[in-house]
Amino acid sequence: MNKNKLKFEEVWLAKHERAMSISKTIVVDDRYGVLTFDKEDQTFSYKGKNLELKDCKILGIVLKNQKLSIIGYAKYALIVFILFSLKNNILYGIIGLLIGLLLALPGWYFAKWIVIEYEIPNENKKNIVWFFDGSYIGWGGLLGGSRKMYNKIIDFFEIRKAQ
Repeated sequence: MNKNKLKFEEVWLAKHERAMSISKTIVVDDRYGVLTFDKEDQTFSYKGKNLELKDCKILGIVLKNQKLSIIGYAKYALIVFILFSLKNNILYGIIGLLIGLLLALPGWYFAKWIVIEYEIPNENKKNIVWFFDGSYIGWGGLLGGSRKMYNKIIDFFEIRKAQ
């Protein structure tokens, strides 16, 4: 592959509005796209099933978590509580609720996203988009794949990491 190009496949995309929402149930806007970076032009392109971004000028790149979906988790927790309570008793509902939270919070914490601030060509407006390693149905990102992608991008553009 060209030394001035860097390409990732099976990438998930989330628009900034969704990533920052506390009521989201689904965390992505597009799945299994191809993300390509061009070193010479300092741009990126994304081609997914439903969305496409082309030759976007990169203004900044960071690695971070999406905003915790408090309302989304509350919906699931209520459903788990009701199902466990109806089938058994309230104590089982509380235990199910705690187990659900214990499983959900680490998943949120380890799900690091690559956040890119960019400008679309011929527009004088800043935008933000979030990317995640979607390999292995998203488990790749949870197990460090997004961090590896981020490090490859930083190394590719020879950006000095903050200490």
